[in-house]
Amino acid sequence: MIKQNEVSVGSNTSYNNQQPQSIKIRLDTSDLLKKIEIFLRGGRTEYFYTENDSGERILSSEYIKTGKKMCNDIGVQTLVNWISGVINPHVVQGNFLIDEKTGISKSYDDYIFGFNVDLISLVVINRYEWDMDIKDVEGVVDFIMLMVIPFMTRLIDNKERESYGTTLRSVETSNVTQGKGNPFGLGSK
Repeated sequence: MIKQNEVSVGSNTSYNNQQPQSIKIRLDTSDLLKKIEIFLRGGRTEYFYTENDSGERILSSEYIKTGKKMCNDIGVQTLVNWISGVINPHVVQGNFLIDEKTGISKSYDDYIFGFNVDLISLVVINRYEWDMDIKDVEGVVDFIMLMVIPFMTRLIDNKERESYGTTLRSVETSNVTQGKGNPFGLGSK
């Protein structure tokens, strides 16, 4: 006699096929950093394959200008690396607590203020070395802050990590087969 029991613990089938994609979208910060880099460079490099006369595929590239170059390559590299210390998957899983009396996150406000001051200092101190026009300093800082501020709000009141609960669910299934005198059903008829 074979008896099968199926046990299902938790279920959220609508998310099962989307889990890897939805988590990737939530934690992958490369697109945000790329937008900052494109803004600073005033363009981007597109890569594509072409074929030569003998039919070989060759990797080619083309620079597409999208605006004014804000600083030289050293400035772009320094700023993007510095910003990636904040805009990354590890930081976004942090937590800025909300004061229950005021409903305000002082730690968030202090962080944004400090980041803004440090960014302004970094840009102003290095603007000559980075070949940055004084008229562009405010625009560069504002553009970066417009990306950092909403990104960092994801940390307020631990909402980012709490939201993973609606994205990640597990479904466990077990089949139990019982045979005569053998707990594993081996040799049963």
